[in-house]
Amino acid sequence: MIKYGPHNNNKPASRLKILPDRVFSRLWNAAEKADSKSSYMKEFTNPMSESYIDFNRKYEIDPEAASIMLSEIYEKSHMTFKDIITKAGKRKADISNIFCIPIRTVEEWYTGNNKCNGYIRLMLLNRFHMLSLGKYITTESDREFKESMPRTYATSKKKVKRKGSHESIYYTEPVEEYTYDDDEEDIDFGVKTHSIDNIMEQYGHIGRKPHYDDSDVKALLYKTDYLKDMMKK
Repeated sequence: MIKYGPHNNNKPASRLKILPDRVFSRLWNAAEKADSKSSYMKEFTNPMSESYIDFNRKYEIDPEAASIMLSEIYEKSHMTFKDIITKAGKRKADISNIFCIPIRTVEEWYTGNNKCNGYIRLMLLNRFHMLSLGKYITTESDREFKESMPRTYATSKKKVKRKGSHESIYYTEPVEEYTYDDDEEDIDFGVKTHSIDNIMEQYGHIGRKPHYDDSDVKALLYKTDYLKDMMKK
């Protein structure tokens, strides 16, 4: 039987599990204040706890996936500013330029002289795609962001083509860019990659009139009067 989503009666329900932003905020804030990972996870997975959340019933997130999600949130919430930008492969100057943060402030966060707030570290984690809640699990805001993303930002396949007088030759060197949309058919014409010089050498003669060296024939005609007379007629 096909299962249909609650907001769409025409399309089957997605396997995507949506965690409300308010719930994620609660989990993140609790993770920052928790003394240990085990106590944090028990707080939300133990039915006897006041903070218990039945992830399976409310959000269709099974217990194993919920444990992985909580573990990820705890570990990432305790990453320092230095840990985050180091793992992201960024320099302090990069962070200053990307987010327009004064370099002195970045230096203070990096050395630990000033504490970088949790919400700033969370923004950095999201910006550099370092926070994953698990397979098929996302937040409301992340889903809305992906659904509202302009198509021009989507990854597209690129091919380069050059049209000759008799045929189209496809190759990988950039002459004229041609972008295919994701839904267009990607056709392989079976033409091997060549350099421009090789292609022009092989196909540059197409459409040209053949040239013959007739100097020997002319010399023979001038030496033979009979042949010269015949050619004039």
